[in-house]
Amino acid sequence: MAIFDYDFAVSTGLQESYEKVSDFGIIFNKAFGFADTLTYIPLMIITFFGLWFRKRWALVTLAGVSGISIYWTLTCIYFMNAASAVKGFTLVPGVPYYILMGIYFITGIWGLIYLIVRGERLLAQNSK
Repeated sequence: MAIFDYDFAVSTGLQESYEKVSDFGIIFNKAFGFADTLTYIPLMIITFFGLWFRKRWALVTLAGVSGISIYWTLTCIYFMNAASAVKGFTLVPGVPYYILMGIYFITGIWGLIYLIVRGERLLAQNSK
């Protein structure tokens, strides 16, 4: 949403205001929004339907979504802590930020472990 109308995203509480993140933070937020819109969201949707119909390729897309979830959270955590050195960036991430990032991180790790442990069985259930 932020890539189309950043002010609207701020008004709904989905993004931080210019006063907290400066121009640099807005560019960073828009970049992640752009990447999410073009890759992460479509991959999640494709994965959902692929798993629903027990397609082998869904294991690959699930691995992609899981990897992106892990990478995304670590990048954002590092950015939020390092950006405090940028002039005009005053956002101090609180506990809710780390809870959200932790959920994404754990979900990504869980997805990869799930693939390793149950991936073949998921597909085998389809052949019965």
